[in-house]
Amino acid sequence: MQNDLNQLKERVGRLEQELAALRASLDALSQELRGAKVTIYLKAPGEDLLVPVTRPVPPGEDPPTAALRALVAGPQAGEGAEAVLPAAVKVLSVQQKRVRRRRTSPVTSPA
Repeated sequence: MQNDLNQLKERVGRLEQELAALRASLDALSQELRGAKVTIYLKAPGEDLLVPVTRPVPPGEDPPTAALRALVAGPQAGEGAEAVLPAAVKVLSVQQKRVRRRRTSPVTSPA
């Protein structure tokens, strides 16, 4: 019984250490995101070209949502670009899914 209690205490101690490490990682990521920027592509005036425009990610918003909102908002004054989406477009929601990348074997040429 005492042995089980000691094992549980050790496990709780390890879990508390893991939690502290996760909190530190989350804090670091939050700091990184505060200065995050997204690059969107808008239309160059009078041409069939896209030009990159970089915008900051607003506090509390994730980069994919910020990018989509920036695309919908279109160019800001002085950017020298045109919107790529119609003005009537509104973002109702954003959903992200993780895509599993399949591992591929290196291509080898036949001998």
